[in-house]
Order: sequence, then structure tokens, then C-alpha cells
Amino acid sequence: MKRSESILELAKALAEFQAKSHRINPQHFADAGKAKYDYAELADIVDEIRSLLTETGLVVVQSPRFEDGVVYVETTIIHKKSEEWSSGEVGIPVSPNADARAHGSAITYARRYGLCSMLGVVVAKDDDDGDRASKGRDPDGAMNAWTRSQRAIARAAEELAACKSVEACLAWAEENKDGISSLDPDTISKIRSMLANRRDELRPAPVKDATAAAAAPKSVPTHKAASLPTPVKAPAPLPTAAHVQKPTVVPPPAKPAKVEVKEPEITPPQDSGDWPWEG
Repeated sequence: MKRSESILELAKALAEFQAKSHRINPQHFADAGKAKYDYAELADIVDEIRSLLTETGLVVVQSPRFEDGVVYVETTIIHKKSEEWSSGEVGIPVSPNADARAHGSAITYARRYGLCSMLGVVVAKDDDDGDRASKGRDPDGAMNAWTRSQRAIARAAEELAACKSVEACLAWAEENKDGISSLDPDTISKIRSMLANRRDELRPAPVKDATAAAAAPKSVPTHKAASLPTPVKAPAPLPTAAHVQKPTVVPPPAKPAKVEVKEPEITPPQDSGDWPWEG
């Protein structure tokens, strides 16, 4: 159940409502084969309490939802003046083979019982939607078997969670073996798996042999040698003026002296009659 931080004014209004309300008599009759009963429809209950809700300043809000094969209806009672509230939820298992009408019947069933339980209203012999929702319009009774399976699994999970030792788990299994063996094979397998998982959770972790642990060589941590920085070679000193060799200046080759060639001076011979062309 959930509620606001304070419900003082809400509690006063609910007390007034319950003091003025009365038992609602069923107005309908149902014949479901072996089961025959009188019942009151949701509309009959709402008609009976509507004016009293207004008089005491109470508001009812109901919200259905579907999860994992179960129809849930949350009923919230709100005190209009103080805005205090309180809510509770009713869950009705529905067969996977159920049709839309069976789902609607489950919602109606949850709404009626949620409304009456939150307000403290009493309705006699009111179970038509319970019969229809539980059967889920399944003539083979698969809904009843499925519901029984889900309830057995939920109960096993809750009781195994309360076991605080492996011995307690084994004692639980011994105590409930007859009931578990009467379930369908799939449900038995699931409960066995839950039992094994819970035992594994409760088993202490294996402790290593102290002697073996002491004899085992201890691993020596290896440290990676620190890498030294590579030395930087100092630059060669710059040459000074004294160390700088002056370049050797090679003079250009001397120009050859100009030789003056004198043509030989030809002196004509004397009249000696030596000229060969003279006759």
C-alpha cells in the first residue's frame, strides 16, 4: 500500500464513510454449473456508494495495467479537501489463452474487490467475475493449472529468500516435496532451479589451504627499468678569428710578353750581275 505523508484527514473521512455505509445486498444470480451464487455488479456498488463518497469528500481513482500474465488494478482513495491519499493494488492472473472478454472480466473483478477493500464496503456472495476470470473461458481448465503454477513459483521464491542457510533450504525442500511433486513438470523444474541457485548463494566461498598458500612462491614484482634520456651531444664551438684559415689567393696567369718580329730587311745586291732573272 502507498499513501501520502499524512492521512489524518483521509482517515477521518473514511471513518465517517464507513459509519454511514451499509452492507450491499447482491441483486444478480449466477449459475456456473457446480457453482451457484448471488452477486452484485460493479455498477450496483458504485450506485450505492456514490452519494456517500460525495458527502464525505472522497474521490476514487482506479488504474488497470497488465504485466507478465497478470491484470493489476490500482485503487486510490483521495480526500478532496486535504489532498491526502492512499492506494492499493489487486492482481488477477489471466491465462495466456484468455480472450479479451476474460481480460475485461479480470479487470472488473479487480476493480470491485479493490474498491470494496479500500473503502471497507461489504458485498455478500459476489464472485461471478472471479469465476469467469479464473476459467478464462477455457473449458479444459488450463487457466486453473497455470494460476496454480504461478502461485507455487511465487511462494517458493518468497520462502527460499527467507532461508538463511543451505540446511534451511534442504529442510524447506523436504517439507514441501509432496506439494511440489503434484505440480506440472515445467513448474517442478523451475522450482528445482530456484532451490539450486539459492543453495549456491548460501554456500561459503572455498578457502584455500593455508599451508599450500604459504608454500607457493611469491611473485616478485618486476619493475620496468627507467629509460634514461639520450645524452645530447654538445655543439662544436664556433671557430674564432685566429682559427679561421685565410683562403689562398692564386694570382691569375701572367699574360705572355708580346714579341715583336721584325721582318728582315732585304738589301738589293749590288750591280754584281747576281740577280737570276736578269739576263
